[in-house]
Order: sequence, then C-alpha cells, then structure tokens
Amino acid sequence: MRMLLKPLLLLLSIAVASDAVQAADSAQATRQDSATYEEVAALLARDANLRNEIDNATATIRSETDLKNYLQATPIARTPLGKLSQSAQRQFLASVTFNENGLTGFDYRALSNELSASEVYQVLRLFGMQRVTALIPDLRIETPMDETIMQHVSPQACPPRGPKVRGDEVGPQVLCGSDHDNYKCESTGSCKYYNGYICTSNC
Repeated sequence: MRMLLKPLLLLLSIAVASDAVQAADSAQATRQDSATYEEVAALLARDANLRNEIDNATATIRSETDLKNYLQATPIARTPLGKLSQSAQRQFLASVTFNENGLTGFDYRALSNELSASEVYQVLRLFGMQRVTALIPDLRIETPMDETIMQHVSPQACPPRGPKVRGDEVGPQVLCGSDHDNYKCESTGSCKYYNGYICTSNC
C-alpha cells in the first residue's frame, strides 16, 4: 500500500500544478483580451519610438560633417551607396538635410529608381532611418528579405487598421506616424508637401 501511495501523491500534485498553470494562463488571456485597441496601439507606438531613438542615436551619419567624413574614409563603391549610379548618388546626397537631431529629409526617387527594398534599407540604416523604407512607393521586391522589409518594417511599427475608436476609424498615421512621404522638411517642425521627398520625425 505504501508503495502505491507515493505514485498516487505524485500524480495528484502534478494534476493540481497543471490546473494552476491552466488557471494562470486563462487569467492572463482574460487580461490580454480586456486590453483596448488604444492601449495596444499606444504600447506599440512607445516601443517603436524607443527603437527609433536608438537607431537615430547610433546612426553612422547624423550630420553633414559625418557624411563628409564617412565618404572621405570609405570608398563609396564599398558602401551601400555604391549600388547607385553616379548620377543617382549625386541626386540623393544633394537632397539630404540635417539638423541637430539627425537626418530630416531626402529625395527618395534617387533610391527607388535603382535599388530594391533591402538595398534602400541598407542605405537608410547609415542615417538611422531604415524604418522609413516602407514609406517609399514602388520599391523593387526581388527577395524574401525585400518582402519582409516592406511588410514588417514600418515608420512607427504601427498596428494594422482595427476597430473604431470614438466612432472614427483609426489608421496608423493617426496613432503613431511621424515620418511623411511626399513632404519636405522646410524648417524646424515644418513639413511641406513636396513630391518625391520624405520628411522625417527629426524635422
């Protein structure tokens, strides 16, 4: 009898533990289900903003001086910019603008006319602005990586369109977008419509 008692007690304790785990999982699921769309969007936006700040702060090029030093120190053919034709290089580099926060804008047409999505991503990563790759229209999709970048790398990692909030449909730009395609940084805090440019959140 004693020989049987220990296995029975062990089975009983396992069953109790399993029930406790299931109950905890159920409670957690209930808490998750109760989270509102606005709360989820706010958390995603906060997380994305933090990542964007890190990308921007650790960028290789954050000023005209950085750009000049980078191009002097590294043959352009060995940089992501080397995949552009010389005319496209000149067009892009002439368009980039900076302030004390970093890159404020650029002409994306020089990139989109010649590069795939992942190649554009590599160029913009130099400036800590890889997140705006998905804002650029008509980028070539040649590899699974290109497709992943365009589908999952968004300006602010915004959630997809979801339930209505206060009677209005909430779109990504309303909740957390702060980089704008077809706008140009004219002055601090001022993005004005300009076809072919991107005005970044640094403006």
